[in-house]
Amino acid sequence: MDEVTKTITFLEEKIASSTDSIKQGYEDSLAQAQETLKTLLKDAAKPAPAKESSTEAYKKNANVKSIEYALSETHFNGLDLSETRRFIERLDKIYQITVENVDATLEADFLKLVKLRISDLVYKNMVNSKIDISTFQKFKSWIKTTYGGQFHAYQVLTRAWDIEFRPQEKFTNYAQRVGEELSTSLASIQKQHKEINGTQSDLTLDGLMGYMSGLLVTNNLRTHCFPIFRDMTNDFNKMESGLEVAAKAEYYRERLGGTEYLGSTGNSYWSNPKPNVTPKHKTKTENKIGQQKGYDKRGPNEKQSWSYSKNGKPLTCFKCGKPGHIQFHCKTPMANIPPKPDFRNTNTKLAEIKDEPKPMESIFAPTSPFQ
Repeated sequence: MDEVTKTITFLEEKIASSTDSIKQGYEDSLAQAQETLKTLLKDAAKPAPAKESSTEAYKKNANVKSIEYALSETHFNGLDLSETRRFIERLDKIYQITVENVDATLEADFLKLVKLRISDLVYKNMVNSKIDISTFQKFKSWIKTTYGGQFHAYQVLTRAWDIEFRPQEKFTNYAQRVGEELSTSLASIQKQHKEINGTQSDLTLDGLMGYMSGLLVTNNLRTHCFPIFRDMTNDFNKMESGLEVAAKAEYYRERLGGTEYLGSTGNSYWSNPKPNVTPKHKTKTENKIGQQKGYDKRGPNEKQSWSYSKNGKPLTCFKCGKPGHIQFHCKTPMANIPPKPDFRNTNTKLAEIKDEPKPMESIFAPTSPFQ
């Protein structure tokens, strides 16, 4: 700036002492010098940008690390509606705790870390969509639109209905699974209601009860009239009550042939559905033993009354040596059982063993000439 001021002073002196032919050139140079001086004065009037202190930089890095740690167990593969709902709820919670309540400028860092938690296929779809997802709200809206509408409301409700109840587990685990599926179902019901009616108003309690009645009708159709249920699959996203589902089912029953289709004997699939249970077949040995000793007629609490093993051989007691029972059921006192010889004792002779025949000499045994 000092050099510009000196240049202006020099040009003013030259203009004062110069003739008309040279004076015009000095005046043009003076005007340029004055404009340069004004620009420098404006820049000098602006406050200098505050340099980020080491403390603030450390605090920001610590906040980013906390966001990264909170997202460490969060993944998204876009498989079904339940995963989408859990992913969005998890992101909302982390965003509120680590960004909104701490520093709103961390949104860009939060969004970068979130993109690292989605699968490669989801990220590829996001890039190919060419949609603006510069903010967290836009990213969340894209996830809901792309991966939140594959199933209609009745399909999602049926998922909660079909959760298996295991008595050996804690009842709270079952209640938690049902609660998660019903939360997903509520979001799906709201979405279907808005699409059918073309409105943004929330569903009333009466409307919610209509969906529940539709669920009951749908499950009975699936259990007892599966062909009708199968043909109605593309119509469920347009119905909001049990009456609508039943009316559409009657239409398909008439279209499929009425009573001829349902069967005229009364024992058809519709009136008497057969459970899909594979019969248990017995082995060849089990059938043989059951026919010989009445195995099939023995109740579950009856004791074993037959004296044959599974391979068809008679049972022999190891205690008394008699056939027909095992040692556990033996009633012979120990005093009536003769002692068994100990063949491990070298002093025991075969001749001393009572009730045992003497060993026979074979005629083919070789004899020594020296005997």
